[in-house]
Amino acid sequence: MCGKFRLLHHVNGSVPPRRTDPSWEQVDCCVRTWLYGSVSQDVLDFTMAEDQTARQLWVAISNKFQANQAPRAIFLSKDFHSMTQGDLFVMDFGKKMKLAADALLEVGHPVTEPTLVLNLLRGIRPKFSNTKDIVAGTKDITFDEALNQFALKELRMANEAKVLSSTALVAATTGYGSSCRSSSSAAPPPQQHLQLPQQQQQQRRRRKKGGNGSGGAPEQQQQQLCGPTPTGPWFCFSPWGGMALTMMKHSARL
Repeated sequence: MCGKFRLLHHVNGSVPPRRTDPSWEQVDCCVRTWLYGSVSQDVLDFTMAEDQTARQLWVAISNKFQANQAPRAIFLSKDFHSMTQGDLFVMDFGKKMKLAADALLEVGHPVTEPTLVLNLLRGIRPKFSNTKDIVAGTKDITFDEALNQFALKELRMANEAKVLSSTALVAATTGYGSSCRSSSSAAPPPQQHLQLPQQQQQQRRRRKKGGNGSGGAPEQQQQQLCGPTPTGPWFCFSPWGGMALTMMKHSARL
Protein backbone atom coordinates (compact mmCIF):
# COMPACT_ATOMS: atom_id res chain seq x y z
CA MET A 1 0.00 0.00 0.00
CA CYS A 2 2.80 2.39 0.84
CA GLY A 3 4.49 1.84 -2.49
CA LYS A 4 1.20 2.17 -4.35
CA PHE A 5 0.61 5.64 -2.95
CA ARG A 6 4.30 6.65 -2.86
CA LEU A 7 4.45 6.64 0.93
CA LEU A 8 7.45 4.39 1.52
CA HIS A 9 9.45 7.30 2.93
CA HIS A 10 7.15 7.21 5.97
CA VAL A 11 8.40 3.67 6.66
CA ASN A 12 11.98 3.47 5.46
CA GLY A 13 13.00 6.89 6.84
CA SER A 14 14.41 8.15 3.55
CA VAL A 15 12.72 11.51 4.18
CA PRO A 16 12.95 13.19 7.60
CA PRO A 17 9.62 13.58 9.40
CA ARG A 18 7.76 16.91 9.36
CA ARG A 19 5.78 16.79 12.56
CA THR A 20 4.69 20.41 12.21
CA ASP A 21 3.13 19.82 8.78
CA PRO A 22 -0.58 18.89 9.17
CA SER A 23 -0.73 17.17 5.77
CA TRP A 24 2.32 15.07 6.60
CA GLU A 25 0.84 14.13 9.96
CA GLN A 26 -2.39 13.07 8.28
CA VAL A 27 -0.58 10.81 5.82
CA ASP A 28 1.64 9.37 8.57
CA CYS A 29 -1.44 8.57 10.62
CA CYS A 30 -2.88 6.60 7.67
CA VAL A 31 0.33 4.58 7.38
CA ARG A 32 0.24 3.78 11.11
CA THR A 33 -3.34 2.57 10.73
CA TRP A 34 -2.28 0.18 7.95
CA LEU A 35 0.47 -1.18 10.16
CA TYR A 36 -1.96 -1.68 13.04
CA GLY A 37 -4.11 -3.87 10.85
CA SER A 38 -1.17 -5.90 9.54
CA VAL A 39 -0.01 -7.48 12.81
CA SER A 40 -1.70 -9.25 15.70
CA GLN A 41 -2.80 -7.58 18.90
CA ASP A 42 -0.09 -9.39 20.87
CA VAL A 43 2.58 -7.76 18.75
CA LEU A 44 0.96 -4.35 19.03
CA ASP A 45 0.96 -4.60 22.81
CA PHE A 46 4.76 -4.64 22.71
CA THR A 47 5.31 -2.19 19.88
CA MET A 48 2.74 0.61 20.22
CA ALA A 49 3.84 3.79 21.92
CA GLU A 50 2.39 7.20 22.46
CA ASP A 51 3.06 9.88 19.86
CA GLN A 52 5.22 7.64 17.63
CA THR A 53 5.59 7.99 13.90
CA ALA A 54 4.97 5.30 11.30
CA ARG A 55 8.71 4.85 10.98
CA GLN A 56 9.11 4.27 14.72
CA LEU A 57 6.26 1.77 14.74
CA TRP A 58 7.76 -0.09 11.81
CA VAL A 59 11.16 -0.35 13.50
CA ALA A 60 9.55 -1.64 16.72
CA ILE A 61 7.62 -4.33 14.82
CA SER A 62 10.72 -5.34 12.87
CA ASN A 63 12.78 -5.66 16.04
CA LYS A 64 10.06 -7.78 17.65
CA PHE A 65 10.08 -10.31 14.82
CA GLN A 66 13.85 -10.38 14.49
CA ALA A 67 14.38 -10.88 18.21
CA ASN A 68 13.25 -14.56 18.04
CA GLN A 69 14.33 -15.11 14.46
CA ALA A 70 16.94 -17.76 15.23
CA PRO A 71 14.70 -19.97 17.44
CA ARG A 72 11.90 -19.73 14.92
CA ALA A 73 14.23 -20.72 12.11
CA ILE A 74 15.28 -23.83 14.05
CA PHE A 75 11.73 -25.02 14.64
CA LEU A 76 10.55 -24.14 11.14
CA SER A 77 13.49 -25.96 9.59
CA LYS A 78 12.77 -29.05 11.67
CA ASP A 79 9.11 -29.05 10.61
CA PHE A 80 10.08 -28.58 6.96
CA HIS A 81 12.59 -31.43 6.82
CA SER A 82 10.36 -33.89 8.74
CA MET A 83 7.26 -33.24 6.66
CA THR A 84 5.51 -36.30 5.15
CA GLN A 85 2.50 -36.69 2.90
CA GLY A 86 0.41 -38.91 5.17
CA ASP A 87 -3.24 -38.89 4.08
CA LEU A 88 -2.93 -35.67 2.07
CA PHE A 89 -3.35 -35.48 -1.67
CA VAL A 90 -0.23 -34.65 -3.66
CA MET A 91 -1.24 -31.05 -4.39
CA ASP A 92 -2.22 -30.42 -0.74
CA PHE A 93 1.12 -31.81 0.36
CA GLY A 94 2.89 -29.50 -2.08
CA LYS A 95 1.00 -26.46 -0.77
CA LYS A 96 1.91 -27.36 2.82
CA MET A 97 5.57 -27.67 1.90
CA LYS A 98 5.52 -24.37 0.00
CA LEU A 99 4.04 -22.55 2.99
CA ALA A 100 6.76 -23.97 5.23
CA ALA A 101 9.41 -22.75 2.78
CA ASP A 102 7.86 -19.27 2.76
CA ALA A 103 7.92 -19.20 6.55
CA LEU A 104 11.63 -20.00 6.49
CA LEU A 105 12.17 -17.21 4.01
CA GLU A 106 10.55 -14.73 6.38
CA VAL A 107 13.07 -15.55 9.10
CA GLY A 108 16.02 -15.18 6.77
CA HIS A 109 16.52 -18.83 5.74
CA PRO A 110 15.38 -19.20 2.14
CA VAL A 111 14.88 -22.70 0.71
CA THR A 112 16.41 -23.36 -2.70
CA GLU A 113 14.59 -25.10 -5.54
CA PRO A 114 16.68 -28.32 -5.40
CA THR A 115 16.07 -28.55 -1.66
CA LEU A 116 12.32 -28.33 -2.26
CA VAL A 117 12.48 -31.12 -4.82
CA LEU A 118 14.59 -33.35 -2.57
CA ASN A 119 12.28 -32.77 0.38
CA LEU A 120 9.31 -33.63 -1.84
CA LEU A 121 10.95 -36.91 -2.86
CA ARG A 122 11.67 -37.73 0.77
CA GLY A 123 8.17 -37.07 2.09
CA ILE A 124 6.05 -38.49 -0.74
CA ARG A 125 4.32 -41.85 -0.26
CA PRO A 126 6.23 -45.06 -1.13
CA LYS A 127 3.61 -46.02 -3.73
CA PHE A 128 5.09 -43.33 -6.02
CA SER A 129 8.47 -45.08 -6.12
CA ASN A 130 8.52 -45.32 -9.93
CA THR A 131 7.74 -41.63 -10.31
CA LYS A 132 10.40 -40.85 -7.71
CA ASP A 133 13.02 -42.46 -9.92
CA ILE A 134 11.85 -40.44 -12.93
CA VAL A 135 11.89 -37.15 -11.02
CA ALA A 136 15.27 -37.89 -9.44
CA GLY A 137 16.74 -38.68 -12.85
CA THR A 138 15.44 -35.48 -14.47
CA LYS A 139 18.08 -32.79 -14.57
CA ASP A 140 17.25 -29.30 -13.28
CA ILE A 141 13.63 -30.18 -12.58
CA THR A 142 11.67 -27.55 -10.66
CA PHE A 143 9.45 -28.07 -7.66
CA ASP A 144 6.29 -27.32 -9.64
CA GLU A 145 7.24 -29.76 -12.41
CA ALA A 146 7.97 -32.54 -9.92
CA LEU A 147 4.73 -31.86 -8.07
CA ASN A 148 2.75 -32.02 -11.32
CA GLN A 149 4.27 -35.40 -12.19
CA PHE A 150 3.26 -36.86 -8.83
CA ALA A 151 -0.23 -35.39 -9.12
CA LEU A 152 -0.66 -36.93 -12.59
CA LYS A 153 0.48 -40.31 -11.28
CA GLU A 154 -2.00 -40.02 -8.43
CA LEU A 155 -4.85 -39.41 -10.88
CA ARG A 156 -3.84 -42.41 -12.98
CA MET A 157 -3.69 -44.70 -9.97
CA ALA A 158 -7.10 -43.56 -8.78
CA ASN A 159 -8.58 -44.18 -12.23
CA GLU A 160 -7.01 -47.65 -12.44
CA ALA A 161 -8.46 -48.53 -9.04
CA LYS A 162 -11.95 -47.54 -10.22
CA VAL A 163 -11.61 -49.61 -13.41
CA LEU A 164 -10.41 -52.68 -11.48
CA SER A 165 -13.23 -52.33 -8.97
CA SER A 166 -15.91 -52.13 -11.67
CA THR A 167 -14.37 -55.05 -13.59
CA ALA A 168 -14.32 -57.24 -10.48
CA LEU A 169 -17.96 -56.39 -9.77
CA VAL A 170 -19.02 -57.33 -13.30
CA ALA A 171 -17.03 -60.57 -13.19
CA ALA A 172 -18.55 -61.55 -9.84
CA THR A 173 -22.08 -60.86 -11.10
CA THR A 174 -21.51 -62.83 -14.32
CA GLY A 175 -19.97 -65.78 -12.48
CA TYR A 176 -22.91 -65.97 -10.09
CA GLY A 177 -25.42 -66.08 -12.94
CA SER A 178 -23.44 -68.71 -14.84
CA SER A 179 -23.21 -71.01 -11.82
CA CYS A 180 -26.96 -70.86 -11.36
CA ARG A 181 -27.63 -71.69 -14.98
CA SER A 182 -25.07 -74.51 -15.05
CA SER A 183 -26.52 -76.10 -11.92
CA SER A 184 -30.00 -76.19 -13.39
CA SER A 185 -28.92 -77.17 -16.85
CA ALA A 186 -26.51 -79.84 -15.65
CA ALA A 187 -29.28 -81.98 -14.15
CA PRO A 188 -29.45 -85.18 -16.16
CA PRO A 189 -32.70 -86.36 -17.74
CA PRO A 190 -34.79 -88.96 -15.91
CA GLN A 191 -33.16 -92.35 -15.76
CA GLN A 192 -34.39 -94.70 -18.44
CA HIS A 193 -34.44 -98.46 -18.18
CA LEU A 194 -31.22 -100.02 -19.29
CA GLN A 195 -31.63 -102.44 -22.14
CA LEU A 196 -30.19 -105.92 -21.57
CA PRO A 197 -28.28 -107.73 -24.25
CA GLN A 198 -30.26 -109.77 -26.75
CA GLN A 199 -29.33 -113.07 -25.10
CA GLN A 200 -30.73 -112.05 -21.74
CA GLN A 201 -33.97 -110.83 -23.33
CA GLN A 202 -34.44 -114.19 -25.03
CA GLN A 203 -33.91 -116.00 -21.69
CA ARG A 204 -36.55 -113.83 -20.10
CA ARG A 205 -39.04 -114.63 -22.82
CA ARG A 206 -38.38 -118.38 -22.47
CA ARG A 207 -38.93 -118.27 -18.73
CA LYS A 208 -42.18 -116.38 -19.17
CA LYS A 209 -43.43 -119.00 -21.62
CA GLY A 210 -42.46 -121.72 -19.14
CA GLY A 211 -44.82 -120.20 -16.55
CA ASN A 212 -42.28 -118.90 -14.15
CA GLY A 213 -44.08 -116.47 -11.86
CA SER A 214 -41.00 -114.51 -11.10
CA GLY A 215 -40.42 -113.54 -14.70
CA GLY A 216 -40.52 -109.86 -13.92
CA ALA A 217 -38.06 -110.12 -11.07
CA PRO A 218 -34.92 -109.30 -13.09
CA GLU A 219 -36.47 -106.12 -14.32
CA GLN A 220 -37.48 -105.09 -10.81
CA GLN A 221 -34.03 -105.99 -9.51
CA GLN A 222 -32.52 -103.91 -12.29
CA GLN A 223 -34.60 -100.92 -11.27
CA GLN A 224 -33.62 -101.40 -7.64
CA LEU A 225 -29.95 -101.67 -8.57
CA CYS A 226 -30.08 -98.57 -10.66
CA GLY A 227 -31.76 -96.55 -7.94
CA PRO A 228 -32.69 -92.84 -8.22
CA THR A 229 -30.28 -90.71 -10.19
CA PRO A 230 -28.70 -87.83 -8.23
CA THR A 231 -29.48 -84.38 -9.55
CA GLY A 232 -26.15 -82.76 -8.64
CA PRO A 233 -24.15 -81.14 -11.45
CA TRP A 234 -21.04 -83.25 -10.69
CA PHE A 235 -22.73 -86.73 -10.77
CA CYS A 236 -21.09 -89.28 -13.04
CA PHE A 237 -22.98 -92.55 -13.73
CA SER A 238 -21.71 -95.55 -15.66
CA PRO A 239 -24.47 -97.79 -17.05
CA TRP A 240 -22.06 -100.68 -17.59
CA GLY A 241 -21.60 -101.26 -13.85
CA GLY A 242 -25.33 -101.82 -13.32
CA MET A 243 -25.54 -104.00 -16.43
CA ALA A 244 -22.68 -106.25 -15.31
CA LEU A 245 -24.20 -106.70 -11.88
CA THR A 246 -27.57 -107.66 -13.39
CA MET A 247 -25.98 -110.20 -15.72
CA MET A 248 -24.14 -111.78 -12.80
CA LYS A 249 -27.38 -112.19 -10.85
CA HIS A 250 -29.12 -113.78 -13.88
CA SER A 251 -26.22 -116.17 -14.31
CA ALA A 252 -26.41 -117.17 -10.66
CA ARG A 253 -30.13 -117.94 -11.02
CA LEU A 254 -29.50 -120.14 -14.06
